[in-house]
Amino acid sequence: MFRTTARLFIITAAVVACSERQPTAPRPNAVDGAIAASVPSAPQRVRWRFRLAGDYSIHSPGVASDGTVYVSMENGRLIAVAPNGTLRWTVPIGSCGLPCGPVSVAADGTIYVAGVVAHPSGTGATGAIFAITPAGTIKWVFNQTNDFIIAGANIGPDGNIYAVADFAGIGLFSLTPQGQLRFKTGSFTEHGALGQAIVFGSGQLYFAFDMGGTGSAPSLFGYTLAGAKRFEVSGAAQNAQPVVAPNGNVVLETFPFNIGLTLAAYTPAGALAWRDPFGAANTMEHPDVGPDNISYSVRNLSTLFALSANGIEQWRYRDSGIMFQPRVGPRNDLVFMGGRITYGAPGFFLAVGTDGTPLWRVNLPDEPGFTPYGQLVPTTRPVFTADGNTAYMVTDVAGDGASTNPYSFLYAIDVSTGTSIPGNQNPVANFTTTCVPRTSGVGADCTVDGRSSTDPDGTIVSYAWTATGRTARTGPVVIYPYPIGATPTISLTVTDNSGGTNTKAQQITVGGAPPPQNAPPVANFTFNCIVRPDGSGADCAFNASSSSDADGTIVSYAWTATGRPARSGVAVTYPYPRGSRPTISLTVTDDDGATNSKTLQITVP
Repeated sequence: MFRTTARLFIITAAVVACSERQPTAPRPNAVDGAIAASVPSAPQRVRWRFRLAGDYSIHSPGVASDGTVYVSMENGRLIAVAPNGTLRWTVPIGSCGLPCGPVSVAADGTIYVAGVVAHPSGTGATGAIFAITPAGTIKWVFNQTNDFIIAGANIGPDGNIYAVADFAGIGLFSLTPQGQLRFKTGSFTEHGALGQAIVFGSGQLYFAFDMGGTGSAPSLFGYTLAGAKRFEVSGAAQNAQPVVAPNGNVVLETFPFNIGLTLAAYTPAGALAWRDPFGAANTMEHPDVGPDNISYSVRNLSTLFALSANGIEQWRYRDSGIMFQPRVGPRNDLVFMGGRITYGAPGFFLAVGTDGTPLWRVNLPDEPGFTPYGQLVPTTRPVFTADGNTAYMVTDVAGDGASTNPYSFLYAIDVSTGTSIPGNQNPVANFTTTCVPRTSGVGADCTVDGRSSTDPDGTIVSYAWTATGRTARTGPVVIYPYPIGATPTISLTVTDNSGGTNTKAQQITVGGAPPPQNAPPVANFTFNCIVRPDGSGADCAFNASSSSDADGTIVSYAWTATGRPARSGVAVTYPYPRGSRPTISLTVTDDDGATNSKTLQITVP
């Protein structure tokens, strides 16, 4: 069993000390306010729960665009669960003793997660980043880290992967989607690391560590996506988890020596933007920020509070139980979190409106066979589907750690608007058809797309297709080949999360002219060389955002430069001596595979 204990900070005039323990049950005080009235129970909001083969998880699951949920377990397994709550696959990734880090899912469906492998030297073990296909096949493993992973893997806005290895390792590093090392820099550590997420905003990345045992102060760090350090601000709390607001501010738990545990925000340049007005707290949960720049966190176990973009209190909600790690729903209509009544008592899921109004609660049952334990306690931050209708959270089974086969549960919770769920309404099947004749002139490929199907009170979990003379297929989008002039009948049956179904059948006529020839992209770039203050050289930044593709999109940017390694990405930076004349070459590739290059010799000032 596992639950990250809240941090209790004790401040005296002479010393500031911090320790981890299980605090006593919450008590009202002048800052936190009176306990709210009881919240309506809504057990019908549980869509399903899936039994996970592992004692616990502490990181938010990853959710793919097709609804598959990925959970990293403490026993070194990555488990894939289908949107209807059934097992898809399990892949071993090596155990860190804790789950190594968060699960990230790329736009192409690739899953990135930290794990543990044998050290390349043949002695001991080391952290690694795994890239896994949606089918559960390992694409590649990066094992040149020299220590365990303490942050990441997370996908940046540039599509590259970012992570941090512990003190003896390579520090902050970045990988391409193909697993190639882009850079490594710095040295970091966290006492009792739990594997935080790296967050992104304003073209930068952020993380925080307490740097225990290194002589450095606990700090929030800001870096560019090319690995250049922007700032290091002291005062981060232990195991702090930053989050980036839409306005670019970085919000996190802090513990300045002369102030104590507070929530604070920093600008992208590392300047303090605001600090919460409440004074030192005993405990503070990881914060979240909504699309309106409102920040949310829980202090002193039982007070959920909201702060404006300037750090001004908007409201507070005080519960009779203990609340964990709030998250704002994608529609900005509720704040959702786990919790438990008190230590040794059952857990719950709780929804509070973004105006501070309590909405509903799901009380979790006890698991039989573990008396006097067996309580189900949420251990991960919620994660939402893109439509904001479903949230996923993992619960631990208290007291099962000594059993032969400990287990936990992944819950799918209906968080759609409202305080109750009516009887199920069936989905509505719909699809579009696009037939594109082949350039050879022989036949056409007909794409049938069922993503316009809808479900008025839930989500569609499966798409089943039949077509004249073709095998049955599944998935939201499929392709059937047919001769020009054929008139096949296409049928789609959709099933929602409550088992309701609906079917649409349509006869189509295959025809049309061959598609136009692809126009190649146009490579272009600008550059700016900035001389270093010490005059030792210059850093030349190259930006290919002015490249274009008239009939599609550019999918890759490949750079070569005199005396420097090849790089990829929209923007890169190369260092050069002053007065040198390197040749820079950019090759862009569009979504049809066509390429174009531009080469330029520059003079470094």
